[in-house]
Amino acid sequence: MALSNFLLTVAAVGAGFVLLKGDVRRSAVNLRRNLKHVRTWLEQEQASSGSASKGHVKPKEVESGTSEKVPMKEEKH
Repeated sequence: MALSNFLLTVAAVGAGFVLLKGDVRRSAVNLRRNLKHVRTWLEQEQASSGSASKGHVKPKEVESGTSEKVPMKEEKH
């Protein structure tokens, strides 16, 4: 009985390891692909900001007007 429980445990752990190994590989591939995209976006942004600095173009605003609409609450101690 103890031997069969041990073998079932080893099989379950092995199956879990195989599933996680494939999942980690897919995640690593997705991460590398996303990093490549982000790197190209940053390079494009730097290139466009370098050419835009000559023309004195106003920089983009990330979230305009959101800080004015949301009042800040003061914490009472």
